[in-house]
Amino acid sequence: MDSSIQDPLVGSEAEAQEILGGNGISEPPLIGGGLSAGGALYPRGLQHEGAEAGETSPLTDENRNGAPPRADEIDDWEGVPWYRKPSVFWLLPPFCLFTMAFGGAGVPRLNVILALICQQYYTDTGYTGNPILPVLMGGDNDKHCKEPEVQALVSKFTLYMSLVAGIFSALTSPRLGSLSDRHGRRLAMAFSSFGMLASEITTILAVKYPDLFSVNILLLGSLVDGLCGSFMLGMALSYSYGADCTSPARRAVAFGYFQGCLFLGIAIGPVLGGLLIERTNNILSVFYSALGAHAVFIAYVTFFMPESLSERRMVLARENHERERMERQEGAPKHWWNSLNPINFLRPLTILFPTGRGSSARLRLNLMLLAATDCVLFGVGIGSITVILIYAEAKFDWGNFESSIYVSIVNCFRVTMLFVLLPLVVTFFRRGSTAQNPLKGCDTLDIKYG
Repeated sequence: MDSSIQDPLVGSEAEAQEILGGNGISEPPLIGGGLSAGGALYPRGLQHEGAEAGETSPLTDENRNGAPPRADEIDDWEGVPWYRKPSVFWLLPPFCLFTMAFGGAGVPRLNVILALICQQYYTDTGYTGNPILPVLMGGDNDKHCKEPEVQALVSKFTLYMSLVAGIFSALTSPRLGSLSDRHGRRLAMAFSSFGMLASEITTILAVKYPDLFSVNILLLGSLVDGLCGSFMLGMALSYSYGADCTSPARRAVAFGYFQGCLFLGIAIGPVLGGLLIERTNNILSVFYSALGAHAVFIAYVTFFMPESLSERRMVLARENHERERMERQEGAPKHWWNSLNPINFLRPLTILFPTGRGSSARLRLNLMLLAATDCVLFGVGIGSITVILIYAEAKFDWGNFESSIYVSIVNCFRVTMLFVLLPLVVTFFRRGSTAQNPLKGCDTLDIKYG
């Protein structure tokens, strides 16, 4: 294969122009802040003098009289061999492995927490009966751990783990996303997966050496996971990788591939994890497999996968970031302790409170309400499954295998709703909407039911 081979998701600029109605400005990555408005990077001297690029700016300007090409006209990968060109197909197979490891370890980790807290609870109360940990670690339930007090402690502990990982992830993810704009996606993706790797390691230590490590070591794993951005940062960086190497006209297709891999992983992962426990009769086999999957993912994206951002784009992003930093510090005293100011950690969240040209109080209110709504819905969707599984295992004597099958069935229904039923409903309600609504943006269906 030679360098003329082209990614089918990239397409030609002429095709992108035709589909997008002449909008040749590429969209910015999904996270980070290294790109200018509109997604195009313009170094000094390359932008056409006296003209400001906008969404309707043409791809070419025949009246430039020999001026150098603009940044959006430069092909950074021209002449590069096909095996060094970025493409979503480089990332999809390992990303699918990444999501299956994430989905497969969910139910066993909950049962590990139940076993450890149950053991600790009866140790503190002076229980002298049969040991609890060997029974539950094999995948069976113990009647002592069905007590309401133990179930309540498990729910609280999983809440603490979610809070630790979520709070630190919310603080670090925007900064890690911005760093990926300036230094590349690959290392950021590897770093985010390292947090999940640490979580698997702490779980294995807690199960294998319960006399040396208490259940609280899992909180340390959640802390490291949150500092590394957790699973959601890995998702966002994957979308950014796809946005970097895909034309705007075909970007939705690339995002659909990633969504499919995500739901495939969380639907198949629990089944594979349950079958593995049934075959080996050892709950640790799931965590060893997840540990290996994360290690393979880190090694692949670090050493083998092509970087989606060219060196030119990263240099421009670093220059833009440095310019913005100097503007913020202009006129202010420069001390090393300024970097430790807690406000600096919250600054990336100001994206939800824009104050520049074109913003308004209603816009800021809408952004805050959307963020709060997403937080509540996502929290309920993720947090409720823990309570449901704890109740089902206590009520119906489910083990790891039965709980894993249940989670897979639930996620299969979600996939069916998102990829089959929802598109059919949207298509039905939007019949003839193109002729009635020629303008782009939200239509009546989005506003009423979105």
